[in-house]
Amino acid sequence: MTALTEHQVVELTRPADKDEVLTRGPDEPRGVGQWPAGTEGAIVIDFGDDKLVEIYDQNGVGLDFVTVPANQLKLVAHHGAGEPKARRFEQLLGITNEAAGYLEGQIKARLLDTPAIAVRENPPHGVNCAVDVPVRGIGAKADRVITVRTIWIYKTPDAPPQLVSAYTTSLD
Repeated sequence: MTALTEHQVVELTRPADKDEVLTRGPDEPRGVGQWPAGTEGAIVIDFGDDKLVEIYDQNGVGLDFVTVPANQLKLVAHHGAGEPKARRFEQLLGITNEAAGYLEGQIKARLLDTPAIAVRENPPHGVNCAVDVPVRGIGAKADRVITVRTIWIYKTPDAPPQLVSAYTTSLD
């Protein structure tokens, strides 16, 4: 079996319990139901025997993060990993892969003065935080500001946060 690592697109080989971390309130219970076998997602954090997988729709909008044992995932050979998200960043903000540094700069510039919208423990892996950051477009879309949801993990209290995902939340 090929070792699975971060950023690879994978398919669930067994159903996985929904967490709905992106859509439920901080005091609400974990999601009801399961993501069926065959659901695709991208590994965003490699915990060794377990992988944190981001499930997203065809437009690149994040739906959920689920922790799945590596032996319940298979690598998707032909995929457009990141293409839906990249397409949305370009359509909504004019940000292409070549301008990824601009997006990173926009996120970093606003991160320290923007409160987290959700903070949840993710035992035993650490704490997840969601922060909605306003990002200004570039070029022909420089007059547009769109909310970009960023997901972070603190693996230990002393560790710096690690960016897990970023995606537009606009439905334009």
